[in-house]
Amino acid sequence: MNKKKKVTVIDLFSGCGGFSFGFQEAGYDIVLGVDNVDIALKTFKLNHKSSKGLLLDLHEEGTIRSIIK
Repeated sequence: MNKKKKVTVIDLFSGCGGFSFGFQEAGYDIVLGVDNVDIALKTFKLNHKSSKGLLLDLHEEGTIRSIIK
């Protein structure tokens, strides 16, 4: 039996996770949401309990290194 592996998604500028919710409903694996608005990220974490959320500003130098970790 050949099991399909889910495609992994990282949601940048995730907000509360509405866009990634659509991906989740389509069978994708949402592993990370990144946003710089704390309340939006808290809502993202409630909507995607198995995903990690990072409060980061994507315009800041070094942010990509924080995501890769």
